[in-house]
Parts: sequence; structure tokens; C-alpha cells
Amino acid sequence: MTMKRNFIQQTLVFSGMAGCMVACIMASSCKDEARGQVYDPNVPVTVTDFYPDSGGVATQMILNGSNFGTDLNNIQVYFNKKKAAVIGSLGDKLYVITPRRPGDGMPDDGDPDHDQVDITVQVGEQSATYDKKFNYHIQTLVSTLCGRPGTTETKVGTLGETEFKGEMGFLAVDAEDNLFVAPRELWGANKLIMVSMETNQSSIIIDNAGQAPLNQPCVIDHGNGLVIPTDQNNTYWMVHSADFWQPKRRDYMAAEGEDADKVNTVYKHSFAYCELDGYFYCRRKDASNFFLKIDADTGNAWVLDTGNNDLLGSSDCYMTFGRKDPKKLYMALTNLHCIAIFEDITDPTREGNFKIYAGMQGRPGHADGLASDAQFHSPRQLVLDEEENLYIADSENNCIRKITPEGVVSTVIGIPGKSGYKDGTPDVALFTQPWGLAIDSEGIIYVGDKDNLCVRQLSIE
Repeated sequence: MTMKRNFIQQTLVFSGMAGCMVACIMASSCKDEARGQVYDPNVPVTVTDFYPDSGGVATQMILNGSNFGTDLNNIQVYFNKKKAAVIGSLGDKLYVITPRRPGDGMPDDGDPDHDQVDITVQVGEQSATYDKKFNYHIQTLVSTLCGRPGTTETKVGTLGETEFKGEMGFLAVDAEDNLFVAPRELWGANKLIMVSMETNQSSIIIDNAGQAPLNQPCVIDHGNGLVIPTDQNNTYWMVHSADFWQPKRRDYMAAEGEDADKVNTVYKHSFAYCELDGYFYCRRKDASNFFLKIDADTGNAWVLDTGNNDLLGSSDCYMTFGRKDPKKLYMALTNLHCIAIFEDITDPTREGNFKIYAGMQGRPGHADGLASDAQFHSPRQLVLDEEENLYIADSENNCIRKITPEGVVSTVIGIPGKSGYKDGTPDVALFTQPWGLAIDSEGIIYVGDKDNLCVRQLSIE
């Protein structure tokens, strides 16, 4: 019964349709005590049917069959040639999340937004493919990747077992599409957790960063490392794949000849890495006319004067550099409810370099449309996709916003002003204080849903 209880806990990451799934499993597992058997390589793996028979990216599914075993490290599921996330197994039922766009681009019914896809289960050296095909539809959908509301301890393991304590915070994705999660424990033992969708596992990278929460992680060195600011003082943490992600605690300091008073920091909320020069940048709280430019390896910091460009230092600030134009710096000014842009970090004193990009400074609200007419309410972490669309965690509006390169603002998902916890399509999905955002190589966006204590997965097609 212990195995069944643990598995039911795993399945609680699902919502909506998945709630019905869990109820069905609980009922049927009471009737069938034979479930949960270890995989037997001398017995064929068989597949029978699956539910639902259609859906899009991140659809939560049950696959039925036999001799799957319960070791998730031994089970792989493919939609055509794309691997799906396997959340759990009862031996004769698998719980999976569909991957993004697994179709072959050759829809069977002439609909370009629809593909019929083979589902194959591989256990050990054996594999079996369902006779029926899955009808894949292109759609926008949010689902829960890991964590769930109301948990009180940090737990790692499979994605279904992963839980968070305190508040969900900020996110980052590395070059291998590993997700890094910084849950926030005010006056607690703050941690950095790595989540691997490839292996379906989470692990602790920093076990105790101290009582000051970790803020927005910053990807450096072409995605092979991270620097993470703490909430207070000059302290930051650095992890790198070359060091097998072993954490290093550091404090940046004024480089020779620099003004130590400007470098010394009370509060900071994000770093942004510039591919042009290999430094990461910080706009510390209350710094209105300068950035700090920091060397990750040495911790040396230089004061970058911005002349007459007022950076509105009274507001918390979250930043990211442009992808197509890496000298351009986007800035979410949380307390001023707007998005700003610094046009050219290589010419910092140029007149007019800093300007409001979207939203109305000091006027919280919700409005889509042209950037100059749009309104935000406490925007936080922001990310860019390959097309330079800017996505923003609009925390007090409980939704995810988008700004196109042409300056048009829209609400991608979430119901403005309505909090809650619900997976699904844009017309029903709910968040409660989304703070964190990260994007992977396939364009899937991960949302740190602060008060729901979970990581949500937003698939936009």
C-alpha cells in the first residue's frame, strides 16, 4: 500500500482532468492488489489503449497495458520520435505528458494544425506501439510540471514527487534545457533546485544559501552556468556544468579605482548576462544613474555611468538582454508597473538610451493593445523567445503577458485579476502571483507560480 500511496501523491500534480484520473486509479487499485509488479524482462510488454485520444502539447494522459513496472528510470514513452515526460506508473498504467509538436508535418486529414501520432512504450529492451494513433492538435495550454499548492516541505525525486516550501520564486533554463528553480523561504534555508525533464528527476544544487532569498538566476557562458543574486548585500552564488554544478558563494567588490560606495549593495533582484562582453549586469535598488558590471569569475565590479539616463532606482527591477540585439536591455520595473528598455549598453551615457517601453509608469492595471496604452500590475521576471517576443510574469494581474517586436501587448494566459490554481487553455487557466519565467530551446515557457508553490509549463504553438 506504500507504493500506491506514493503514486497517488505523484498524480496530485495533475488538475482538472487529472483529478478524475486519480479518483479512477484509487478505485481500481483497491480492486486490483496485483498492481505495482516489478518489470519482468521475460514477459512481453503489451499496450492496450490510452486516454484521452486527442490533445495538444502538455496534455495529461493515461496509457494502459501490462508489464510496465514501476521504475520510471526504465520506462520511456515516445510520440513518434519525441520523448514524453513520464510522471508515474502503476505497472499497468502510465501517466505521461505529451511533448511539443511530435507530428511529422503530414496531417492525415488535410488540417495543418492536426497530426496523427504513434505512441510507443519502451521498457528496458522491449517496446510496444499502440494500434490506435493519438490525434495531436496545435494549441496553447498550461499544465503543472512539478509541485502543488499547500506543501510545507522541500522534496526532490521524480517530478511527481517534487514539492516546494515557502514560496515559488524565479527560474532559469540552461543549454541542456535543465530547469533551475529558486523557491523563496524568508529567513529559512533557501535552496536552488535543478529539474530535469529528460530524466524526470529533481535534485538539490544549493541546499542552504542562507536566510536571504535567492532572486532571479542569470544564465552565463552560453547556457553552461548560472549566477544567482541573493536578496541582500553583494552576495551571489555561482554554479557551472564544468564544476558538476558545485555551488560557490561569492561577494562582488569594487574593482581597482571604482567607487566602493556605489558597488556596495543593499538590495538587488536580478542579474543579466551580456553575450557581447561576457559580464553580467546589475541595477541595484536605489541606483538611478548607473549599472554595475561584474566579472563572474573574479567578482570584480565596475560602475557603468548612464549619464542623464535615470534608471528609476526606487523600483525593484528584473532584466534580460535582447537575443537578436544583445546590446539592448529589457527591464521590468515592478513597483512602477511598467516595462523599460535601455537601448545600447555599449554607449551607456547616450541621451535617450533609457525609456519606458510598455505600460504606464506608476499606473497599475490591466490593458492590452499598443505598448503605450497597455497597463501592467507588478511585472516581474521576463524572457524573450527566438522571435524577440517578450513574455512577462504580470504578478498582481495573475497572468502572463506578451509584447511583440512591433510593440503590441496581449494576455497569453491567465484571467486578469482572478487568482486560483487551474491548468488548461487560456480561457480557464489560473495562477496566483506568477513571479518566475524561463524558456527552453523548444519555446516552452516555465512559470514560477509563487503562491501555488509549483512550476507551471506553458506551451504556445
